[in-house]
Amino acid sequence: MLSDKYPVFLLREKLMFYKPRVGARPTRCAAAAGRQSVELQAHGTKGKEVGLVDEERRSLPDSVLDRAGELAMESYNFLNPLGLKGGALVHVDEVPRGLACDCVCPGCGGQLVAKKGPKMAHHFAHSKGEDCGAGYESALHIAAKDALLENHKITLPMIEVKFSSYRAPIVLESARTHDLESVVLEKRLGNIVPDVLVHIEGEPLIVEMKVTHEVDSEKFEKVRALGISAIEIDLSDLDRNMSLIDLKEHVVDPSPRKKWLHNVVAQTKHDQLVSSAHLKRRISRGMAGHIDYCPLPARVWKGKPYANIIDDCMACRYAMEIGPGRSSITCAAFNAELRDHLDDLDGA
Repeated sequence: MLSDKYPVFLLREKLMFYKPRVGARPTRCAAAAGRQSVELQAHGTKGKEVGLVDEERRSLPDSVLDRAGELAMESYNFLNPLGLKGGALVHVDEVPRGLACDCVCPGCGGQLVAKKGPKMAHHFAHSKGEDCGAGYESALHIAAKDALLENHKITLPMIEVKFSSYRAPIVLESARTHDLESVVLEKRLGNIVPDVLVHIEGEPLIVEMKVTHEVDSEKFEKVRALGISAIEIDLSDLDRNMSLIDLKEHVVDPSPRKKWLHNVVAQTKHDQLVSSAHLKRRISRGMAGHIDYCPLPARVWKGKPYANIIDDCMACRYAMEIGPGRSSITCAAFNAELRDHLDDLDGA
C-alpha cells in the first residue's frame, strides 16, 4: 500500500523525466527510472538534479519504489508511435516533428502532432483535445491487415481436440501455413465486427488482435454461434517501438502468440466423440466417488468392477468430460468401438 506521504499523483508527475532507449522496450530501466523519479519527488529535489545517495534511496519503502516503476511502464505503454500519412501507416521517427508530420490518427482520423523531444520517447499526440485512446490499437489492426495482404499467407496453430477432463488433447493437424484468398479489415459479420477477416480455401477465418484486452466471453459465444473458426494473436506486450517488419513475424509467421479461440473442425470432432461416449453418474460411498461396472476394469470388489473417480478416472484417457463437482464422467471405455477409435487417434 502507498502511504499518504507518497500519493500516486506525485509519483506520476515525475515520470515525465523518463525517456526509454530508442528501439528497446523499457523493463528494468523503466522501473529504475521510476524509482529514481519518485525519490526526487519525495525528497523535494528538482528534476535537473541527479539521484540520491544509497542511504537516502534505501530509506524509501519498497512499495513506493515499485509503484513508481509500474507507473513509468504505464506512461510508456500509453504512447503511440504509429500514425497514418496519405493512407499509409508510418512510424513517428519516419516523419518531421510537430504538425509538419501531416499525419492523422488511425483510430479517429484526427490531426496528429509528432512529439520528438529530448525527454520522452518519440510519439504521436492529438493536436487538439484529448487522445481518443484508439490510435495504437487501430494502427496494429491496419498493420496486421497490411502484413497479411502483402504476404498472402498465414501460419495457423495446430488443431487440437480438448476436453474438460485431464486427458491429453487429440492433435488433428500440426501447425501449417495457408494461402489467403482475401483479407478484410473490421467488416461486420453477423452481430460482431472482427478485427480482420480472411478466407482460406473458401472458408472464413476471424483474426482477433489482443492489444488492450482479450476477446471476452460474450464475443466468444457470438463467434461460436456463427460457426466460424477464429484465432487470437497476442500483441499486448510487444515493444511499441518495434518495426512494422518485426510485427509481421508475429502476424504472418509461426508464433507462440497465436491461439485458437474457436475451431470448427476441432469442435465438430469433439462433439462427435462426446456424443458417442457414455455419461456415468457418480456413486458416493462414504467419502469416495465411484463409477460402477468400469469395463477396463480399474478395480474389483467382490466380483464387481468399478473405478474411483479421483484415483482412476481423472488419469484415464477414456474419461472425456468431468461433470461439475465430479458428479459424472463422460466415458469412452463403455463403447468398445469408440475406445478403439480413441486409441487410433492417440497413436496407441
